[in-house]
Amino acid sequence: MNITLDSLAGNQNITQIDLRPKPPVYVSRYVQTMYRDSEAQTDPYSPLYVVNTGENPETLKLTSLSYGYGLPVGLFDVERIERARQRREIEANLPPYKDIANNLVQIAKRCKILEGLENREWYFREREVEAMQEVRLNVIVQLLRRREQRKQGVISRRLDQKWSESCAQNETKCRAIRHRYIGELRKLLKLRLAAKEYKFKRDMIMDYAKPSSQVFAPLTRLGVFPDRSSERYVVKNIYSSRYEGLLTLETSLPRFAFQPRIRLQLPKLHTKDGFLKREYRHQKELAELHDEESERQEVAVIMLQQLIRGRAIQTQMYEGKRKRSELIVESRSTHALLEDEQAQKKREKLTILTKQEDFSHLLHQERLVEDILGQFECDSLANMLDFLSKELDRLIEERRIHALVLIAERQRRIREAEECGTRQKEERRRREQDEIFKQLVKVHEDTVDSYLINIAGLAVNSAADYLAKEEISTLAQKIEQANLYELNRGELETNELAAELIHNFLIPFVNKSSHELHEERRKRKYLNGAHREIWGPSRDAAGNVSDSTGLQLKHHDTTTSTPNVWW
Repeated sequence: MNITLDSLAGNQNITQIDLRPKPPVYVSRYVQTMYRDSEAQTDPYSPLYVVNTGENPETLKLTSLSYGYGLPVGLFDVERIERARQRREIEANLPPYKDIANNLVQIAKRCKILEGLENREWYFREREVEAMQEVRLNVIVQLLRRREQRKQGVISRRLDQKWSESCAQNETKCRAIRHRYIGELRKLLKLRLAAKEYKFKRDMIMDYAKPSSQVFAPLTRLGVFPDRSSERYVVKNIYSSRYEGLLTLETSLPRFAFQPRIRLQLPKLHTKDGFLKREYRHQKELAELHDEESERQEVAVIMLQQLIRGRAIQTQMYEGKRKRSELIVESRSTHALLEDEQAQKKREKLTILTKQEDFSHLLHQERLVEDILGQFECDSLANMLDFLSKELDRLIEERRIHALVLIAERQRRIREAEECGTRQKEERRRREQDEIFKQLVKVHEDTVDSYLINIAGLAVNSAADYLAKEEISTLAQKIEQANLYELNRGELETNELAAELIHNFLIPFVNKSSHELHEERRKRKYLNGAHREIWGPSRDAAGNVSDSTGLQLKHHDTTTSTPNVWW
């Protein structure tokens, strides 16, 4: 059986223990779920995007994109995909080159369309480079501004620290001055007190040899006797001075005066609002644990204990009175003094009072003399203190002027340090601006160089196309001549023609194809390197600035202001 012992807390009685059993605080129950472990299994990992077999997303066609550098795709990349899609559509709508190999007008139109597409791509490339340069410039400006703010914060904290240190030093100096001031005052007070003392050294042997010295009568001879007024508060009446008076007083008092009465204040069971207090909520339950019969028995037992204890104390009192009866009788017989002795004591008392009055008169005269001497001493001390206060004021004024000079010197040094720091900041800012200008000029020069290189490549390609056209026309004429020759040639001429075709056409074509493939691979390597140099830092800066909205608006403006070059 669980028995709660919480009721023993505090000052409660052992009879207030709750012995009733209480129900347990928890109960076990069996629960059957309607789900299996296999149904609760979750997918540990699945990619966000899955490319099915045979599909070729357009996003993957952008070679410069990778996760974290362009992916996930934004508005700018969508515009690039749209431009690439339009170019593929235009190139798909163009007639194949083999169908228009003999038509110079169609070839020229095809070349013009392709040149327009390339010009359009370069135009967008220029806009992108300008936008990214502007973003990088904004990022650099923001970084410089943050660095200046951090420097200003460091400078302000340093100045605050210097100010607090200066205030602490000033407070320390003030405390030292106050300490010295108090010490000087104590010295002056000590000198004043020392002036009143005797100037000769005390002779211990003579003090103990003379009965009239301060060793035998120290306080009364000096005029101070602490026990002089001790009889002022003595109560003198017949009840307290004689034993018969005490007995009379005891018989005159009522009986209840010797019995202590304790008035217990009833506890407040309810609050101001009428609710039962927390500590009295279980009183009713505790009252039900014991019946009235057991309560009466306990009260009777307590009463018997009190009676037995009182009887034991009374027995001890009678035993003590019996043992000391002789002393009580002796004290009763010798308590009152004789009348002659009382008269003798009164005469001695009058003599002592007369001597005390004479001594008080002498003390009064000595006190008057001391007051006059004290007045002269006060005048001299006032003059001396006046002189010292004036000297102290002069010293304080001199210290204040010296402190002002030190503060002015410190302010001058602080201003010199601030001007030096300002000059250093201006020099540093000028160097930073020069470096930024150099970087911008270098970027523009690199952009112009790449642009000129691309233009030169286009010129080379156009010249090659023109030469190819001439060669094609010449080849067509040769083919016609070869057809005529084919009609009239024999077996030997056929073999010679085949050998000539292999030597003059097939082998040069293979060499040309391999050379073009090699050149394309070489150009692709440099193009990828330039793309990484341009777009790599710009993506990091754009990620920190997170100003994609302005960039999207800027690209929107560039797309709307693109000239209609190719259609």
